[in-house]
Amino acid sequence: MLLGIAVGLFQLKLLKKDMSTRVSRESTLLSVSVMEEKFKELNNLIESTFNNDNFPDRPCFEGEINGLDISKMNCSNDFILEMESGDHIKYENAICSCLCTLETLAQYINSGICDEEVCYKLEGPLFVSHVDFFKEFIALDRKSEDDRLFENIVSLHKRWLTRLEHDNLLKKSNEINNKLKNSQLPSPIKIIGL
Repeated sequence: MLLGIAVGLFQLKLLKKDMSTRVSRESTLLSVSVMEEKFKELNNLIESTFNNDNFPDRPCFEGEINGLDISKMNCSNDFILEMESGDHIKYENAICSCLCTLETLAQYINSGICDEEVCYKLEGPLFVSHVDFFKEFIALDRKSEDDRLFENIVSLHKRWLTRLEHDNLLKKSNEINNKLKNSQLPSPIKIIGL
């Protein structure tokens, strides 16, 4: 009877490990498929918005942006006035479609539907670069730092940008440590008479 209990406990332990592996695998597969789908959709939208001649008279931003809201935007041309004039509705809608796709992806990650660790390893720098590409449009739509519009994009971008900077510093630190390990200090010249 004790042997049966021991075998049963062992089987439960194996089942728990097997379920953990399956859940991890399913989570990774879901994360990969969602990332692939959303980035494919985003790339198609970017292609149709920026690389075709659909919007030849689109306004272009000139200036500096130090955040993701309009108060951090220093525009040196009339980009803001042109975008708010209503003369470029189709262009604004195309940009909005791109940003909504990014927001949906960020929602999946922030809500835990997708595994953030897996998503960061796969496409973290790509997500950050896409947000940086659309920075002026995000800032134009967000009236303050506390604005809830595109809040998932902003929070994920902030986390991943910090993490990316940390990873880059860690990489540089490792390179410097390897150089230090492989280099030798020259020996000092002996003092005469000693």
